[in-house]
Amino acid sequence: MRPTSRVRCRCINAQSTSSFWPRQSVAPDTLTFGTPRFIDRPLYLGRSKRLATKAQRLLLYNRDRGCTRPGCTQAACRCQAHHANPSWKDGGLTDAPDLGLGCGPDNQLAELGWTNTIDPTTGRVHWHPPPLMDTGSDTLNHHFHPEELFPPPQPGDEDSP
Repeated sequence: MRPTSRVRCRCINAQSTSSFWPRQSVAPDTLTFGTPRFIDRPLYLGRSKRLATKAQRLLLYNRDRGCTRPGCTQAACRCQAHHANPSWKDGGLTDAPDLGLGCGPDNQLAELGWTNTIDPTTGRVHWHPPPLMDTGSDTLNHHFHPEELFPPPQPGDEDSP
């Protein structure tokens, strides 16, 4: 039986922007999401607001690209922003560097004993299971960042045509 309502979303990336804004030529390194109206929006809200703003979500879409829990493959357009370090109930701030993307079920895990930390150098969200569930597996989700799994380039390894 087919469901009566389907969730439709389209994730924005540098390659798909031409279909959204056909009159603009958008280079991947200068992506402004069609309008510069989010440039002057604050990204550090502290405890004044709990929910992430559109500007913060756009930043998370670019940084996380999808759910940050290891093994999850939900795209960013199906995720919610959550307070990764620390959670809102533990005094977390609604500041862009303290937020991460997580799908609905994984956001619930964050309140059930799982903890999150954010790497200060990369900004990536690490998920740590409760001590009894910890098997030593990877704490990062590499599904949306496959470039992290490539070996580092060697000094003499240049591609020549």
